[in-house]
Amino acid sequence: MDKIIPIEGGLGAQILTYTIINHFLKLGTPIKVDLRYFQNIPKIAEVGNGLSYFKWELDYFGIDINSLKNHTQINLIDRIAKNLPLKTHVKDGEAYKLQCLKESLSNEDWKSLFPIQNDDAVKAQEIIGNNGHIVVHIRKGDFLNVASHVTTEEMVIALLRKFKGCSISKLIIITDGSIEINRFKSELSFLQDISVHQNINNMLSHAIMRKASILITSNSQFSLTAGLLNDSGLVIIPKKWFGTSRKNAKLEKQLCELGSWNLI
Repeated sequence: MDKIIPIEGGLGAQILTYTIINHFLKLGTPIKVDLRYFQNIPKIAEVGNGLSYFKWELDYFGIDINSLKNHTQINLIDRIAKNLPLKTHVKDGEAYKLQCLKESLSNEDWKSLFPIQNDDAVKAQEIIGNNGHIVVHIRKGDFLNVASHVTTEEMVIALLRKFKGCSISKLIIITDGSIEINRFKSELSFLQDISVHQNINNMLSHAIMRKASILITSNSQFSLTAGLLNDSGLVIIPKKWFGTSRKNAKLEKQLCELGSWNLI
């Protein structure tokens, strides 16, 4: 039976799902893709009020949404089938999708699907500079509507203090909300250059994180994909991603298995 793969969400979710699709296609696995999410009008929700809808963003990487509709191995389904056998529906937020993702990421070739365009690579390098730096992603906005655990400024500052004895002087904060920059400056006085980049272009934000020497992510797929695509930096992801249910514990265990270390 065909595997049914819905694509929905922002850039990070789209990257992860397309990676799975590409992997299945290379294996010759019969799949169907549900693209109905992109029939919604894109909008950013206000905090605590509904969900955001994002546009198709993979065309930045040369991946046309119409190629999914027209590919001989993919058929657009009109609705999600019900009562499917186990491990047929590759749905976001379920353990089986993470299992598929781990298998899809086992071959480094997947990274070549998502090249940074030259203009963004240049701009990202200008922002990062050539000296020791840390890039932090603090996700706010619509994330508060869908996450059961949010990486806070307090958590980030506590982690950044660990770098006091290192030769690092620059902190770059990427966020889609407001940040108390004076608090960062007063509590992290060893960092001489602290800048906040708020609501900048998604692709540029992603490029900065992908090129960071040290990257501290939020618990979002946007951050996670930037970390996975970062080839030469140290990437630190939150230990806590979800709530306390047994199902969420299984998801977090699989996320932790993407790396080999814990940070205390």
